[in-house]
Amino acid sequence: MAATQGAVGGWKLVATLVICAIAGFFAAAVPFGKELSVVSNLAVLLFAAPALWAAWVVVQPDRRWVLLLLAAFAIGIEALSITTGVPYGFFTYGEKMGYQLGGLVPWTVPFAWIPLVVGALAVVQQLKLRQWGTVAVSVFLLLIIDLLLDPVAVKLDFWNYQEQGFYYGVPLSNFVGWVVSGLIGVSLLTWATRGKKLGKMAGVGLLAILSFWVAAALTLSLPIPAFAGVLVMALTWGVQVRRFPLS
Repeated sequence: MAATQGAVGGWKLVATLVICAIAGFFAAAVPFGKELSVVSNLAVLLFAAPALWAAWVVVQPDRRWVLLLLAAFAIGIEALSITTGVPYGFFTYGEKMGYQLGGLVPWTVPFAWIPLVVGALAVVQQLKLRQWGTVAVSVFLLLIIDLLLDPVAVKLDFWNYQEQGFYYGVPLSNFVGWVVSGLIGVSLLTWATRGKKLGKMAGVGLLAILSFWVAAALTLSLPIPAFAGVLVMALTWGVQVRRFPLS
């Protein structure tokens, strides 16, 4: 009976990922402007829900303020980079992202970034490394994830860099910035969870996000970003294969 229930859960996840991939295809294939920014914002919130719930459950009540700190940090470091170029490089957000705080940073930025940090840490926690190893590999995983996200976002005009970089228009400074922000984010979340594993829900959320962006990358003929996303999806599924049984 338990095995049957597990199989059903696994196939439900596959169906969810297919739906997310279809959404990613249409987001990349159908031109849209600021008139659909509300839909874009809603999608960000839906994708964020599993990881945020996983983090809320695992983080001890006396340390849940860290989640608010991460949200403030996500907005602050983006605003810093937009105005000074540090650490990501100079860039600006497009109208598709909706309302921007201070005319600089979309209000959805924390809901887009924190789930990636939560998801990356949740996956690496399954590898049972030492704490410093968990942090380092989680940051590296975030970097791989950004190899998928940034080129697609630039192609879709979600944001644009002042300096045209070597990697599909994304500058090296962006990846340096992801290492910096990822290290801070993962370290804070690791401290807040006190070593407890973030669990299945965070992995589900990450798989859903990646399936959307991989489909968009393939639609836009961006093979290397798509491959990076598939690698992370395979790792996410692989380290938690018993959690997502299909038979």
